[in-house]
Amino acid sequence: MELFEQDFYRVESNNIRVDFPAFFALYQPLLHSDGAALYATLYAESRADDFAMHSRLCRLCALDIDEIQAARERLEQFGLLKTYYNALKGEYVYRLAEPLSAMKFLSHAVYGLQYQSLIGPNEYERSKSIYAPSQLKLSGYKEITRKLDKEALLSGLSEHEVKQFLSNKQEEVSTDKSFGFDSEFDYQEFIKPLTNLAFPYEVRTTENLRFIGRLSSITRIDMNRLREYACQAINMKDNTLNKDLLMKKVMQNLTVPQVSDPYLLDPFTFLKSKQNGVEVSKGSRMALEYLVNDTYFSSEVVNVIVEFILEANNSILNLNYTQSVAETFARENVKTREEALFLVKKLKKEKQMKTKREVKIHQPTYTRYDEDEDEAERQEALRQFEKLRNSEQ
Repeated sequence: MELFEQDFYRVESNNIRVDFPAFFALYQPLLHSDGAALYATLYAESRADDFAMHSRLCRLCALDIDEIQAARERLEQFGLLKTYYNALKGEYVYRLAEPLSAMKFLSHAVYGLQYQSLIGPNEYERSKSIYAPSQLKLSGYKEITRKLDKEALLSGLSEHEVKQFLSNKQEEVSTDKSFGFDSEFDYQEFIKPLTNLAFPYEVRTTENLRFIGRLSSITRIDMNRLREYACQAINMKDNTLNKDLLMKKVMQNLTVPQVSDPYLLDPFTFLKSKQNGVEVSKGSRMALEYLVNDTYFSSEVVNVIVEFILEANNSILNLNYTQSVAETFARENVKTREEALFLVKKLKKEKQMKTKREVKIHQPTYTRYDEDEDEAERQEALRQFEKLRNSEQ
């Protein structure tokens, strides 16, 4: 399942105790530095009692969202983390598990063997001497610990009680309007008037709702019209959402409002206004979605970037060139419209200076004149002229 920075998470540690010096020395070779850092960060985050976005984890660990997901999966594989996901809310709950003791880790049939393979026998023995010193030998002793009789304990429970305990009841929708998706879109307001017949439950997936929320954020389309177009884009035969059709309906019915400050328009409407109302192409839409979804620029800054690209790239907005320009703005740490306009002015000036540079063009050798030969020919022509004039007199 794909993880997004906008997805919310919460961490539970259940008061586990972690010997972090031993944890890093033993687990890090198996988890890699990303996995060890994520575990330590999640442990620290378990103090919070509310949800936060995964973008916070990305910043705390200095990792991108794909690296976070890969590190999380390593933690799960080594029994250090259990992950629970609520598809309706787009929320994750991470439940940390306590690392094995040094002795159990080093003697583990899988962990210990892999650890020795990664760091070598000599370093393995050194780690063992530091973190798992010799304990009392129990040779000659027999364990007589009494085990829990699970069958006897459960025998008094009725079948109804067991089924009720094991059943997973659907939780009520959270009061959080954003569902952990796009915070600017009211998902509850969108779904509330829709019946199962008009907008089947099978269509209300995380992927589809996230797409609808992003489409609304980009286009600022009226909620009622968005519902209408979303219902029209459903394939009732297999209960799927035709995203291309929904996008097409929204884009065809976008109107460009008259505003005194065009930079305040949403990016899609701004682009459409720059194209004199012409429908936005698929390539331009991909480039614009990159600026809106994959960068941290505000809508006003995105509009300045779009305007600059259209002027500099023959009115063409494509993904590759857009990514290149966005990287330039990111390196300059542009955050406001004023900073973006200043950078545009600077880039235009640099381009003008480059085109104004004089390029010296040398005449080809076959167009040059030999000065001595040319002067001799002129003198000869002058003598002939004087001779002809004297003879006429």
